[in-house]
Amino acid sequence: MQTTQRPSGFSVLLWVLCLSALAVGAKNFEQGGIGVDGPHYAVVAREMARSGDWFFMRGTIPDYQPAADYPHLGIWLIASVFSVLPAADWTARIPGILFYVGFLLVFFRLLRLIDGPRLAVAGTLALWVMYRFSNFFSNVYLDPGMVFFGMASLLLAYEGVKAQSPLRLLIAGCCLALSFMMKGMAAAGFVPAIGFTLLWGAPGRNARHAFWNVTCFVLGFATVLGLYLLAVEARVPGLLEKYWSRQWTNRFSQQRDWSRLWEWRYWGGLLRDCHYFLLLGAVGCLWKWPRRMGLVPWIAIASFSALYAPIDRVGNQYWLALLPWIAWVFASVFVGRREWKPEPWMLVSGVAAVVLLFFVQFTPVRVHGPEAPDVAHLQRRMAQGIYQRLVLDSAPQPADFTRKDHYYWYGDTPIVTLERNDPALRPDPAALYLLHNHTENRAKELKALGWCLDELFPESRSFWRACPLGT
Repeated sequence: MQTTQRPSGFSVLLWVLCLSALAVGAKNFEQGGIGVDGPHYAVVAREMARSGDWFFMRGTIPDYQPAADYPHLGIWLIASVFSVLPAADWTARIPGILFYVGFLLVFFRLLRLIDGPRLAVAGTLALWVMYRFSNFFSNVYLDPGMVFFGMASLLLAYEGVKAQSPLRLLIAGCCLALSFMMKGMAAAGFVPAIGFTLLWGAPGRNARHAFWNVTCFVLGFATVLGLYLLAVEARVPGLLEKYWSRQWTNRFSQQRDWSRLWEWRYWGGLLRDCHYFLLLGAVGCLWKWPRRMGLVPWIAIASFSALYAPIDRVGNQYWLALLPWIAWVFASVFVGRREWKPEPWMLVSGVAAVVLLFFVQFTPVRVHGPEAPDVAHLQRRMAQGIYQRLVLDSAPQPADFTRKDHYYWYGDTPIVTLERNDPALRPDPAALYLLHNHTENRAKELKALGWCLDELFPESRSFWRACPLGT
């Protein structure tokens, strides 16, 4: 155990805020760049805040009402922000930003409890430099909340085991339930690591202690999750059955291919996005084999990989559940060879983060990716106040439902969707017509009906408006 003096709680909080300001706080008022799935979550949350119905999740696809691919908690948090602030990109990012700050604090505390402040500082810095991790916290996803509550559950479980505190173990179970309420079955990846901690997290504990640890934890977990499930079933009957059918049948049964767990596509992508820290940590284990809680990150890496790789969930937001454990592994292997003080590292990295933040804020560099030109054009047209609806024509191909979420979010207008074999609609001065898959045949049909080309984009998408009378 390290004997280095602990940094004060205030200095840790200030340090984490400096790191977070650069990682997830820079240029958050930029338009666009909330992720591929972000507009969908934002639309559902906006409809929830407007309607006041906090259980029925209204998506953009008529055949999928209510939305049943994820639980409510993440949408509740975004909708709560929309209830007091305007529904916009910058407000939709607020929950993720808060989760990032909270996660770094939880992660730091956990590592410090396990092996002192040097491991905590090194692990936090290793995680901070992984841009993949912070990137999705400043977008709009459900995964940040899942990993925050899951890591908080592990921290409280470890504290509860060490101190034999039933209250902390109860709260730990509640936190894991909240993790499930954020992303559903994806949170199951935390279970092996937390289970190991409950059974073997502290030395000198017997089977009786392990039994009570698990009992208190399960009681907290079952109480929160049970009350949530009862409330959902009472307010939206059949939603749980629909959710379970999609999660289990579509994702976990039919599409699971265990051979993907050994493919380079999965591990190569993970190694690149973690800056090869995982490889360095694995090599370091040859000289310093992990013991007891040092095994926890390896257990978590294995469990989340077994959860994601067979169903081909690779890269993007799926790495959020893996990168913290890799940072832990890297720090635990390469920290402690020599005595060094963590405070100077905190000071230098904190000052560097603030300096870089000013550079980013006051230069033209863009942090969040811009929206596609067709989405930006739609937003400008709707802001004119001329059009009251959008006609989305996807002929001759099926509609791109992911893109439709972007149109709903940024256009904030009713959308009439034409299926691939539906005839084109006649001109309406109050409607903006979007030809999602621009073809010469469909374009000629629209011109013959009286539509005029408004804008043509390189992605084979074109906007049309009703031609003025007499033209």
